[in-house]
Amino acid sequence: MLGLGALGAVLLLVSIIGEARTADRFVNRALTVDAHIVRTVKLGCFGPIGSGTGIGRGDTIYEVTFPHAHGVHTTTVTRPCDVVPPDFGRGRGAIWIQYDVDDLDRTRVLTDTRAEDSVPRLAMVLAAWVTAVVVFWLTLRRR
Repeated sequence: MLGLGALGAVLLLVSIIGEARTADRFVNRALTVDAHIVRTVKLGCFGPIGSGTGIGRGDTIYEVTFPHAHGVHTTTVTRPCDVVPPDFGRGRGAIWIQYDVDDLDRTRVLTDTRAEDSVPRLAMVLAAWVTAVVVFWLTLRRR
């Protein structure tokens, strides 16, 4: 049982490291660009476009093209239903996104801060998990 507790703690720690790395990439190594929406790959959100209602099944995924230092890149960007883009770009068929300069396929809608927001939450879950495992271990030792 303690092995499962330790495994859970390790998995949570790996999740925190992954989210922290993603957040760091977007905060320190990302550029903002007005991307052209080529097509909607998956329409998962209902309500007015960009309403951020959180209503729908899954996220909306757009195929976009955007200029970068070495030309034009085509990739996808995910807009979660609960994220309201600040603007749909410079007109109809465009959206403001951020992309990682070292990995052009790592993109997000400009106002999507889920990676930054999830790190403290996951850290609290890890602290609670470790506390529960330690309390369980101490309880077993007293028996």
